[in-house]
Parts: sequence; structure tokens; C-alpha cells
Amino acid sequence: MSEVSGKAGTSQQQGSQPRKRIIVVDDEPALAELLAEMTHEIGFEADSFTAPSQALHAFAQNPNMYSVAICDQTMPEISGLELIEQMRRLNPSLGVILCSGYTRRATEQSGELDPTIRFLNKPYTFEMLREALLSLTST
Repeated sequence: MSEVSGKAGTSQQQGSQPRKRIIVVDDEPALAELLAEMTHEIGFEADSFTAPSQALHAFAQNPNMYSVAICDQTMPEISGLELIEQMRRLNPSLGVILCSGYTRRATEQSGELDPTIRFLNKPYTFEMLREALLSLTST
């Protein structure tokens, strides 16, 4: 099964506001799980997947449930940009963080990145992820 951790951050204190939900997609299981744990520490719920097709299927079930998608750019099935494009057809207001071991410039070789996409170059720090998430969700 390619879902890594649909349970990250499921605990919630009674009376607290619901956490915003994020979908994490990275073909490396350890990274997908680590990202889910990091987002939980920042204050979000996370569903993480290692297969883009399974992530898209889960996302399509309730696209408005997710406020942000965190996707790796280079995956075997489809690229992170292609996955984001398909997700945004279902939820145009979806915030996006695209992660890559390549530079933003190399990632843009297939075209300019949409200015609403936050780009994180691997390796990135917890603080960089936190800043990107909060910039997309502080409305």
C-alpha cells in the first residue's frame, strides 16, 4: 500500500479548533512520513502518500478538505507539477509547496512556475517548511 501515514497529527485537544489538512506526496516513504510529522508539529493534519495516483484518488474524494499540497517534483508516475495541475482542477484555491533536489531554475525548464507555488529546495529546514506553510494558510 502506498499511503504512508494518514494518521499523522490525528490527535486533537478537546475544544481546540480543527487543524487544517494537508496532503503530502513523496515517492520516498521516509520523506513522506517525516514531512507528515513535521507538518503535525507545525499544527496541521496530514495524509501522506508515496504514489501520486493514490494521492490523487484520495484527494478527488474530497478536494476541499485539503488546504495545502506538499509534493516532490520528481516521482516515477508523474511529476509534482503534473500532480498539482490535476489537483488544482478539483480545488483551484489549493495552496502548493513543491519540493525538489534540483534548483528552482532546473525545475522550471519545462516552463515558469506559477507564482502561487512555494518552492522548497531539498534539503530544507523545519523553519523553511513552517514559513512556507504558514504563508499559504494565514488567511
